[in-house]
Amino acid sequence: MGWRITKWDAEREVSQWEISGRVSEPQVCTLLERLVSKSLREREIIEVTEGNTTLLSRIGTGLPIAYGSNPHFTADPF
Repeated sequence: MGWRITKWDAEREVSQWEISGRVSEPQVCTLLERLVSKSLREREIIEVTEGNTTLLSRIGTGLPIAYGSNPHFTADPF
């Protein structure tokens, strides 16, 4: 088993990567948060740190794991 990480722009798939199954679900969540944070502006990073936004919060529960909003990232086990 492994994880398929997908970057989306709205409903269009932009990129896809596969990572080892040795990576746990909490580690995948951290990875997606890091990928989302690359597209944040400085002020948004400050707001996340202050707890004033949900920009780095998980979207929904279950699978796929999803974070972000345009671009957003998902992770599915395979």
